[in-house]
Amino acid sequence: MTPLPAGLTAGLAARLDTASGPVFLKALPDDVPSARLYQRERLVGAALPESVPAPRMLWSGHTAGWVCLAFEYVGAVREVDLGLDSPDLAGMLDLVRVLGQEPTPNPGVDVPPISDNVELLRKRADELLADPPADLEALAVYRTARAGLDLDALAGDTLLHADLHEGNLLATAGGVRVLDWGLACHGATWVEYRA
Repeated sequence: MTPLPAGLTAGLAARLDTASGPVFLKALPDDVPSARLYQRERLVGAALPESVPAPRMLWSGHTAGWVCLAFEYVGAVREVDLGLDSPDLAGMLDLVRVLGQEPTPNPGVDVPPISDNVELLRKRADELLADPPADLEALAVYRTARAGLDLDALAGDTLLHADLHEGNLLATAGGVRVLDWGLACHGATWVEYRA
C-alpha cells in the first residue's frame, strides 16, 4: 500500500498493488460529515456510463465503520492546467462535450437537484448583500446577479459533476479524466457543460 494525498476529505487515500494491477482506494469513517459525499460518489460510480472519461469504480463497501471506494488506478498523470495557454484546453473541451452528452438523461443516479446546492449559496449571498462589507467591490453587479438568479431555470435531467476544478481533473495520455463525483447532482445541461 502506498499512501496518497487524501484531498479535502479527512480520510485515507492509497494505491493498492494487487495481483491484477494497482487500485486506488479511498475511505473515511462513516460518522464524519463528508461520508455522505462518499455515499453519493458510490451511487454515481455504479451508474456512470463507460463513455464518461472517469476512473471506473471497481468495488465499494461499508465495513467496520468506514465507507470504502476502490477505483481503477490512473497512473502517469498530472493535474490539468486550466491556464489560457494550457496544452490541456483541447482535452478539457472534449471532456465538457462528453459530459454534456453522455450523462443526459441522468443514468438513474439518485442525486439531489442542483437547486439544493445553489439554494445554500443564494442564502449566503442574501446575508452578505443585506449587510455588505464596505470594501466589497462591484456591489451593484452582485446585486444584479442575485436578482436574476432563477432556481427553476437550473432544473433538468443531466447528471452534473458540480465540482469541476483542477484538483478533480487529471491529464493522461488518453485525455482528461474527471474524478470525485461526491457533489454530483442533476440539473440543466447548461449549468456545467457547453456543447
